[in-house]
This record gives sequence, C-alpha cells and structure tokens, in this order.
Amino acid sequence: MANTVPATSLNVIKFRQDFAREYVRKNRLSPYSGTKVDNVINVKQDRGPTIRHPLVSRLKGGGVTGSTTLRGSGENIGTYSWDTNPTYYRHAVEFDKENLEKTNLALMQESRPLLMEWAMAATRDRQIQAMGAIYNGTTYSNYVDATEAAKDAWQVTNADRVIYGANITLTGDDSAELGGIDGTNDTLTSVRVSDLRRKAEDADPHIHPLRTDQESEIFVLFVGSIAFRDLKANLQTLHSNADVRGMKITKGGNILARDGDMFWDGVIIRKVPEITKIFSATGKPLASAGASSIAVEPAFLCGTQGLMHGMGQLPQIHVDRTYDYDFQPGVAVELKEDIKKTFFNDFQHGIVTGYFSGAA
Repeated sequence: MANTVPATSLNVIKFRQDFAREYVRKNRLSPYSGTKVDNVINVKQDRGPTIRHPLVSRLKGGGVTGSTTLRGSGENIGTYSWDTNPTYYRHAVEFDKENLEKTNLALMQESRPLLMEWAMAATRDRQIQAMGAIYNGTTYSNYVDATEAAKDAWQVTNADRVIYGANITLTGDDSAELGGIDGTNDTLTSVRVSDLRRKAEDADPHIHPLRTDQESEIFVLFVGSIAFRDLKANLQTLHSNADVRGMKITKGGNILARDGDMFWDGVIIRKVPEITKIFSATGKPLASAGASSIAVEPAFLCGTQGLMHGMGQLPQIHVDRTYDYDFQPGVAVELKEDIKKTFFNDFQHGIVTGYFSGAA
C-alpha cells in the first residue's frame, strides 16, 4: 500500500517568532569610557553644536624655599581646549504591510535590537578611527584622509609618543618609517610593550596613567588580531600565565581586565579585532605599508583623556507608522556624536601610537 505524500509546496513552514541576528561584538572599549576626566575616553554630553573640552596643564615651576619672597614668583597656569562638533547619525529599517503580513516573524520588534547594535558598532568604529587620527597643527583628519605632509608633521611634533616597531629614533618621514617595518624584527613583543610604556612615562606634556582600585597605575594597550597573536606567542615563552586569569583589575568597581586580556609591565593588552579590519586588512591604508609590502598594524597605548567623545544625543529609537497612510511603517535609530583623538597644543594628549608587523 502506497502512502500519500503531499506536494512540497503544500508543506507547512513553521517559523520561529524570533530569528538569529548577525552577531555584533560588544564594544571592547566601553569599560574605558566615562564622563570623568580619568577615563581613556572622556564623554561630555551637551546639546550645543560645539562641545569644548578644557585642559589645565600641570605646574612645572620650582617654587621657593626658606624665607624667599613668593609674591611675584608664581606660575601661570597653562590652559587649552579641544572641540568636538557632534552631528547626527541615523539608520532605519522599512517595511510595507503587504510583506509584513506574509511572515509571522516579528520584524518590527526584531529591528530595534538590530538598530541598536548598528549604533554601537558604528560608535566603536569611530572610536578606533579617532585613535589613529592625525593633527598637524592646522588640520585634523582620520589617518586614511591625511596627507603625507600632515602625517610627517604629526610625527615630528609627537616624536616622544610614536614608535615604529623596534625603531624608536624617528626621521620625520612617516611612510619611510612604515616601509622599514618587517615581519621578523618589528612584531609586537613584551619588549615593545615596555617601550610603549616608557614612552608614555617620559612624554612631556605628560600622559597620565589610569589609577585602579588596587592603588596601582596602569596603561591600556589596544591592539588588533595579528599584533595580539604575536604578543601572546612571545609572552608565553616568558611566562605561561601572562593573561589576566585569576586577576581582577578594577577602577571604580568597573572591571578593566577580563579573561582573554593580557597583562605585562603594568599594561593591560586588549584585543580589538576591528583595529585590523579598519587599518590593516586588504584594501585598507596600512595593508601593504611595510617592508616587502607586508601589512602594518597600529597599536594604541592609552592613558587618560586619549579620546574626547562629544555626545549630543544618546541613541534613540523612533517608530514611524504614518507614512503612505499607515501602509509603510519603519523603525529608525538616531544619535548625535563626535569622537576625536585629544590634541592639546598640537600634542596627542593621552595616546602613544605604535606600528608593528601585521603579517599574517
């Protein structure tokens, strides 16, 4: 006896009410962001078109001793400012009732977390772009848009807070320094991490470290996937427990280092894969900048106030059901911000920039 088999087109398809969304990595920079001046990313919220971020420099004078008259021997306070100019960023998902009714997926509902994830990822990418930004005393621009002359001028001014692999003595020619980076001598190692920290400690104007709940002073090094791989391999030859397992480094109760991070010479090393994707992947500005056209990967050692995040409006979700007589609804996200590397008196204020081999 033959069983009846319905035509495939008549089979009932049962959809899940929710669907698997494309994974978007949480922002690995967020533990270092906050409204206080002792954060790596200093957030200031204001509705104005320009948000001004002030800096008061440290006192350098020697004062007086004994019975020497102090009046007339005081010191002027150095004051500087750095502006951010928030602009709107928006994205939307749009529908029509005809197609919404063809599925039992809750598309209107599911669009909200998707849009919020888009906003988070876009903010993260702007933060990474800002870490690599160039300022030549006149023009601020992202690395990809900066002219070679601007990069050279930036390097000369910031020579005490930039290194290229094992090369610490610079010539003032950014492209030439990058072209000397090879895949053998210029990988990210423990020695290079210590070089970056020493640069931060010796820089003048000072780069201030983060002060933790453990009463220690640390810096944070953000690196891409390739540089992190090379450093991990190097550290494991020195100390098999160079990661932060079993450690708890906190600031204001906020965990700064988590499993998977590494720690060396007072520096938390955090992998941010998007650094590689933005600067060093195929088609990106550092994809073939090194010796024999190898990729170069930037790394950013940060103290406080490395970036200024002018927040004009936190992300908001808007639902529009009125278009085309309520027939074409849509859901949108809207935020207003501007994120810049901090420069005071032409110096990048809170970051030491390193360039290392990104050879796969």
